[in-house]
Amino acid sequence: MEFYKDIMKKVLDKLQSWQGKLLSVGGRATLITYVLQGMPIHLLSAVNPPVFVINKLHKMFAQFFWSNAIGGKARHWASWDTLCLPKEEGWTGFRSLHDVSRALFCKLWWNFRTKPILWSSFMCQKYCKKMNAMVVPWRNGGLYFATPLDFYCDESIHNVHDVVLEDAWDAARLMQILPQDLATHIIDNIKPPALSDELDKPFWMMKPKGNFTVKSAWDYVRRRREHNAVFTKIWVKGLPFKIAFFMWKV
Repeated sequence: MEFYKDIMKKVLDKLQSWQGKLLSVGGRATLITYVLQGMPIHLLSAVNPPVFVINKLHKMFAQFFWSNAIGGKARHWASWDTLCLPKEEGWTGFRSLHDVSRALFCKLWWNFRTKPILWSSFMCQKYCKKMNAMVVPWRNGGLYFATPLDFYCDESIHNVHDVVLEDAWDAARLMQILPQDLATHIIDNIKPPALSDELDKPFWMMKPKGNFTVKSAWDYVRRRREHNAVFTKIWVKGLPFKIAFFMWKV
């Protein structure tokens, strides 16, 4: 907890500097979105904090939003987790720091696996001991061993070209090593790569160009609900926040 006291204090100091000012609910929402939620980003980019640390920050955000004060007793019309949904799914579009933390942790993993930088080299030497990161034991085992028992893994395949025959996919082998729906999708929709001496390159499937972005990772890992047409009629662009907020409460 000592490690996170500094960020807690910074957020608390910022909130106390706003306390007593005549802020509308829309003004408080704007300050939370563009000031408070951005303050822990640097920390979350470097470490994965305990759940209770993020929950404490969320509690401070919620108290400020509903009562304009730390420790305020105003009624909370919805939980903070509910508030952290896109507007078309039900609320204001705040970002859950739990989801942001997971997305930034994805970025760390992506950099560790794809970029030969000093940090990734150090982490590999310290924790992987020259083993592939996918098979390094951690708690109940490595990621490699977390696959279903009936999942077949052909360890002789090291490159995409190992499943290409004469400029066409080796369909039988793909069907053997991948789930049928995935193998069928590859065979029917993806053109085999031309023969090359280059090694395979990592490709982020969430983006058409294959480049990693935190936004796409966040959109993949975040909690979500079904879109609701009612909310799209409440949160209309250009409509004052206090009116949309009143309609939501009604």
